[in-house]
Amino acid sequence: MTQAPAGEHIRRSPDWIWPASAALAIATIAWLIVRSGSWLDEYWQLWVSAAPASALVERLANDAHPPWFNLFGRAIAFVAGSELVPARLINLAVALAILGAGLLRIDALDRVIRWRMFLLIVASAGAVGMSGLAPSFRSYVWVLALAALQGALLAALVLKRPAPPLLAGLATTASIAVHYVGAAGAIAIALVSTAVAWKDNRAAFRAILIGLVAGVALDFATGLIQLPRGRALYDVNWIAQSGGGGVWPTLVAVGSDFLICNAVAAALLAVGLVIRRNKAALLVLAPIPLAVIGWAIFDASAPILLPRYMASVTALLTTAAALSWAELGLAPIADAAAALLAALQPFAASFIRPPLAGWEAGGRVAAAEVRACPQTSVYAVSPWRFRDRPGSKMERFEDPVIASGYDKVGKSLGFAPTFVAAPTTIRPGHCPTVVWLEAAHGIEAVPPQVILEHALLRLGAPAKARVVTTPNGAVLLLPGSGAP
Repeated sequence: MTQAPAGEHIRRSPDWIWPASAALAIATIAWLIVRSGSWLDEYWQLWVSAAPASALVERLANDAHPPWFNLFGRAIAFVAGSELVPARLINLAVALAILGAGLLRIDALDRVIRWRMFLLIVASAGAVGMSGLAPSFRSYVWVLALAALQGALLAALVLKRPAPPLLAGLATTASIAVHYVGAAGAIAIALVSTAVAWKDNRAAFRAILIGLVAGVALDFATGLIQLPRGRALYDVNWIAQSGGGGVWPTLVAVGSDFLICNAVAAALLAVGLVIRRNKAALLVLAPIPLAVIGWAIFDASAPILLPRYMASVTALLTTAAALSWAELGLAPIADAAAALLAALQPFAASFIRPPLAGWEAGGRVAAAEVRACPQTSVYAVSPWRFRDRPGSKMERFEDPVIASGYDKVGKSLGFAPTFVAAPTTIRPGHCPTVVWLEAAHGIEAVPPQVILEHALLRLGAPAKARVVTTPNGAVLLLPGSGAP
């Protein structure tokens, strides 16, 4: 008995269900973007993308990422005035517009299958879903969106439907070139797509092959330019310092994150694979083992993997879930319920993974002291002072970015922190003194005197310090002479 291709027996739900569900998910993502605080990676993005024209080429060359998103981010930073929340929203809007336009172009796939794909991507939740990646002005939302577009093209090929050659080539090139480590996932999708297209769609085969070669060539070209600078600057592996790396622990983290935060998509995928034995969905998942091999090769010489670099896994899982969903042929009311529940995944996951508090949490503690006593001195300290390699080349490279982050947050809250770049003596006055420490997890367990020593701060007179813990570090409060 021949199984009908997915999409040929779909029961039609009301047309408004799909855009309404997608809009609900996108609105939740936008709410999370507004609620989320900033973090160091975003200040890196601004440091490169919003650089003065005279420093742009050097900062692009010194970065550990391909230059393409950094250049695109320059346009976003200009429009957003280098403000992070507007930049995040613009970044998300453009990525979703490209994803939506690409899915619209794959018109050989049933429209409702494409809506399912779009919905499950925009409603993907957790650290490696849209709700975890979009609240950050970085390239990761593009790693997810472009891999999803590749996955949709692969689904069309698996179902023996035409795949637009120009779109296939461009999507493949962009997906590979947007992120060096994420490229392993994009390359794996391209390899499986060319294997599927070889016999039945030679135009798509050629286009994806050209995109594969072009994407890899771009990565090699930019990587070779950046490699000597990276070797000179990156004498400390910050991923290893933070406990990251390792293909299996990272893959387990991605898988568990998907199961916990994307329960609806995971259930639809499981039912389609186990009960309906959906071969199309299984083939869409075929790039994942190849990608794991690529990531293992990347990680073999030094820890280099983080869950967000594997966003293409989420893209493939959601694409396969969309095919499984279509194959189930649910009644319209059940379809509508599934769409609503899927759209609520980002909101539900926000209770498991609340919006990032960010550097603003420590900044608000300092700002409160400044408001209470305007002459309060605020010292901001590099987290490298509390790591294994203080004074490393990596610290000297990162400290200007860290200082710019402190300055941006401080000024947004009404004060100007002093970044500690050399041994400094604190001379308590009438107002308190604040020592602000971000990206220094566990610092609250360290005695205040030890904190001050590592921070290159000396007290001009004895003082009893109080430590206020924040989600990303701590704030040390030294009372002034006017304290009760």
